[in-house]
Formats: sequence, structure tokens, C-alpha cells
Amino acid sequence: MPYRSWCKHCVAARRRNSPHLRATDPSQRSKPLLVADYCFVRDNQDKELATIIVARLYPAKAILATVCPHKGVDEHVARMASFIKDSGYRSIVYRSDQEPSIRAMFEEAFKASGREGALYNAD
Repeated sequence: MPYRSWCKHCVAARRRNSPHLRATDPSQRSKPLLVADYCFVRDNQDKELATIIVARLYPAKAILATVCPHKGVDEHVARMASFIKDSGYRSIVYRSDQEPSIRAMFEEAFKASGREGALYNAD
């Protein structure tokens, strides 16, 4: 019998969700992948949000998180450039949520680091 969300017997006997398996093992990449996004945090007493850029490099699993005054290109590009350069990789693929401010920051950071960066293409 097919599952019905309105049926109390179906709901009581439902099976667990299928596991969300990774398509590929990150350690088997041909090129390293750098992913990043902005997040916003505040303490209970603070009224303003702090803007933080968080980046993770695969397969090394290195992480960078730094507070920045605003989204986009600013003085913290040097921090990202140093992170990229210190990774030791000559060429890195980068990925984000397609936000123009992150793309601009990535492009400036790769220029400053002297490393090659290419936008991730899922196709």
C-alpha cells in the first residue's frame, strides 16, 4: 500500500528517510574546491549584526572565518588571499551561492594571491 500522510497507521509505521549520500568523495577531486558564504551573528545584548565570511577548502578541510565590515571587496580580501596562497594549491575551483559580492571578493583574492581560480560549473 502506498504511504498516506493522513492515515494514522501509515504515519505510525513510516520508515526512516533514505540517507543523503555524497555523490563523490571530496578526497578524490581532480582540483581542490573552495566554498564560501556570508553569515550574520550577534550577541544577546548587541543590536547590530556582525558580517562574517566563512570559507572551507576541500579536500584539505581547512577553514577560514573572519569578521568583515560589509559584503564584497574590502581590506579582508588580503586575509582570503593569504588563505588561498597558504593552501599550497596552484589552481582552485571556487563555489558560492552566486552572490556577486562573494564572486568579486574571490576574484580579487585570487589576483592578490597569484593563484588561479575558476568558478565551479556543475555541468
